[in-house]
Amino acid sequence: MQGVKREEKFYKVLKFLISFHNPKIVSLMSARGFDKDSLEEGWNNLRKAAGWMFEFPSSGDGSFKTTGSRLLAQIEQWENTWFDVADAALSHKCPQIHQDLFINISAEGNQSPTVIKKISILVERLEKLQEKEDDNSKKALALLKKRGLSSKELEKGKELIHQTESFDMEEEYLIDSELIEEKMKYEEELWAWYLDWRKTARTIIYNANLRKTMGIDEIISEDIVKTGNETDENDFMSFLKIKE
Repeated sequence: MQGVKREEKFYKVLKFLISFHNPKIVSLMSARGFDKDSLEEGWNNLRKAAGWMFEFPSSGDGSFKTTGSRLLAQIEQWENTWFDVADAALSHKCPQIHQDLFINISAEGNQSPTVIKKISILVERLEKLQEKEDDNSKKALALLKKRGLSSKELEKGKELIHQTESFDMEEEYLIDSELIEEKMKYEEELWAWYLDWRKTARTIIYNANLRKTMGIDEIISEDIVKTGNETDENDFMSFLKIKE
């Protein structure tokens, strides 16, 4: 079995905890020292590991009060607005220039650059376009200006990128990385608790149906599990860019 992903861990622990509504499981596990306090410890660990993000201070409007969050919102808005404007304006009327501007910075796809990098690339390409004297370039620039993407908006995009340089973080960030790492210790505690009791349960729960109810019917190598913290593009933590 490959490394267990973060959300899979939560599901496994939750299934294990819920299984203690079954009196047979309670009776058998009590012989291994699993009691009410053990169950409560598991629920507490799960709450801390899965719900810690709501512990961050609120900005008052329901959003997180986080490092650079206001700037990030402005950057996202700039990209969402002007990338779409330029894309719509040029894709039909100036297809070659459209291709030159947007090559390798598509709005979708796991391999596309981060939002800050995409804005930097687009602004740089538009500035180079302004230096050209051919009719197609002038036509494209006039069209973009008519749609609202003027030199003033380009300067605003550049200023937003410049402001990110004052933050000692990755290009995509929402929360201070050190704070994230501190809070993620909750997850380590939860998984250690689960591995302990899961392995213990397999020494006394032999009934196939009960094992299935607890979610311990499959064999998981502890060595594999302990190295299963790698994130992928769909992992809810991947966008936070935790520093190693």
